[in-house]
Amino acid sequence: MENLLLGILSFSLIIGVYLVFKQVVWGSSGMHLGEQARSLIAKDYYNPALGSENIQGFIQRLLANADFLHLTIFLHNPRHPRDQQYHSYLSPF
Repeated sequence: MENLLLGILSFSLIIGVYLVFKQVVWGSSGMHLGEQARSLIAKDYYNPALGSENIQGFIQRLLANADFLHLTIFLHNPRHPRDQQYHSYLSPF
């Protein structure tokens, strides 16, 4: 529990120092999370006039972009027949 509190305190201190530095150097405050979220849910990042994705469209795009075949190979299941051939490349065991 002590390590968790120390980790949270350390993270908060680093973020605080970063935000102060950013304000002093560039005159910009905050993390601008709203702008980042809007760019994530945009149907086309380069053409915002197309609007925003709904949650179903966002999940479909996320799954398509993640290329789950490669993800499942990386997180292989050695008992799955498809992953048998990759097992020796990904695991030292």
